[in-house]
Amino acid sequence: IDKKDWPKHRSAQFILLVENLKSLYSSFDRLVKGFYEDSFILARSNYEAFIKTIFISCYPEDPYACITNRKNKNGIKLNLTNFLKQDLQLKWTDYSIFSSYSHANQYPVLIKAIEIQREGQKEAIALSFKFDKKLFEMGINQLKFLLFVNMKMIVTFFVSNHKNTLIEKMFEKAKRLIYLGEQSMLFHQKEYWPMVYKDTDDILKMMERAEKGENWKEAWKNIRNRTI
Repeated sequence: IDKKDWPKHRSAQFILLVENLKSLYSSFDRLVKGFYEDSFILARSNYEAFIKTIFISCYPEDPYACITNRKNKNGIKLNLTNFLKQDLQLKWTDYSIFSSYSHANQYPVLIKAIEIQREGQKEAIALSFKFDKKLFEMGINQLKFLLFVNMKMIVTFFVSNHKNTLIEKMFEKAKRLIYLGEQSMLFHQKEYWPMVYKDTDDILKMMERAEKGENWKEAWKNIRNRTI
């Protein structure tokens, strides 16, 4: 990738993306082998990297602040949950799911406890390995989304020059894969994923406008009012 046209904060975003790709690969490996909880835990780092990349475009003057979990030059410290729910006003549930599994598998533990309280203990509480259609599908949807997000960001923000013949072919293939992935989720049977994909498209538009010097909050308000 030719980096000569990058703004100063782009390197921080690129490092975030690259250093969290391996966990995405590992997450898929765990998922297809039936370790659903491990898959969600591993996917969390890539999801956090995506949100931090957005935050950096909003506050580009101090890009490493959110990576080191400190306040930036504006005195603002990234709180990932608040950034999604309060600042962007998104109805995304992915991070809470990832977090619940990262904290001692809180979600499945509570589900099991509630089930026993309501219906009594019907079978032994023990280590078990079995296919779970719901968790498998949940994992596939999450990983499809993260793959889409990573590829979309690469094409939108990182590939500033793709006129080289080899790169051009890869660039066009990437755009085609992005389109196919996006369409498959826009027509998902559950309403949640089409909403998330449309929200993501708005987010990337906001990032582009913010990086051209526009106040990100005003850009976001304008984009969301226009799309309602």
